[in-house]
Amino acid sequence: MKPRSKLIAKFLCGLLAAAWQITALSQAWPAKTVRIIAPTEVGTPTDVVMRGIASSLQQSLGQSIFVENLPQSFAIIGMQACVNAAADGYTFCGPSSSAITLNPLLYRNINYDPVKQLAPVINLGTIKACIVVHPSVPANNIAELVALAKAKPNGIDWGSWGNGSFSHLYWAWVENTSGARFLHVPYKTPSQATVALMAGEVKVMFNTPALMGPLVKAGKLKAVAVTGSVRSEHLPGVASFKEQNLDLDYLGWIGLFAPAATRREVVTRMNLEVNKLLKDSSFVETIMKRSSVDPVGGTPEDFAAFTKADRETAQALVRLANIKPEYAHRTCRDACAADLTPRTILEKVSCHTPLQKSRCVFSRSF
Repeated sequence: MKPRSKLIAKFLCGLLAAAWQITALSQAWPAKTVRIIAPTEVGTPTDVVMRGIASSLQQSLGQSIFVENLPQSFAIIGMQACVNAAADGYTFCGPSSSAITLNPLLYRNINYDPVKQLAPVINLGTIKACIVVHPSVPANNIAELVALAKAKPNGIDWGSWGNGSFSHLYWAWVENTSGARFLHVPYKTPSQATVALMAGEVKVMFNTPALMGPLVKAGKLKAVAVTGSVRSEHLPGVASFKEQNLDLDYLGWIGLFAPAATRREVVTRMNLEVNKLLKDSSFVETIMKRSSVDPVGGTPEDFAAFTKADRETAQALVRLANIKPEYAHRTCRDACAADLTPRTILEKVSCHTPLQKSRCVFSRSF
């Protein structure tokens, strides 16, 4: 055999060996327990979806998969754990959009870069939301609500669960596009804001149709709009933003990521397996729709493009809300040691329970 032919033969053998190794690695994975970090509290839509995926994938992948909840500090602790984990294919994370697109805009010291340090795996789904009002508010759509606010500037309280929460960003958008003026009243959590709305302490709020639907049907609240372009099956009688000629299509979402250096074949395998789940009608009905999550799926490249567009929309909304980046403390103890009262409750402190720093737990994500 000529020297040139020998070189070509060696090169081809090398390629075949590499291809075989990649195939073998893909087939061998997973060889041990897989961890999914959920940077949110137990029971949230994100947590429910992650646990549903873990339970289902255990059967198809033949390995144990467990969900670890790390909700502290606006999901920052969980995301740091994800980006710092070994990129060996055995750690994934399932954050909501807040941890990926909003945290970098709201905090100076999150110590993780979602673009550089994470590999997008799959867009699990988008989360619809709705704008609800106290039954005493004589408005049945956004136009009527805006008209009331214009007639009485700062006379209608809009509840949120803090700086940069979806309710806060939609408040800013409605004000800036309509010229109406609502009084922003931030609470610590969505549940606290909901209780305040039902008690009439605030008149407007923003939350998921799955949670608000039963309250609306019971006559305890009224829904005036559902975000996005289509109606929610939880509130079929409520017009969508698009139907009301409102052009903001900014939805919450849940995604699956891996540390950036995770092998491509592992990311591809996980993507394929989860795509199968998102096309399974039983999984969609019992896990996704129960949490107001509309399945999306697609390739890792699709998800990367989606998050890029979402970041651009988030940047515009944060500017509208005039939110300035601040330092996020790792724990409430850090905040107390610095003697800082979170800005999110300073706007109307006199109307609510005084801040108890030993129990300061804040939540922005669904």
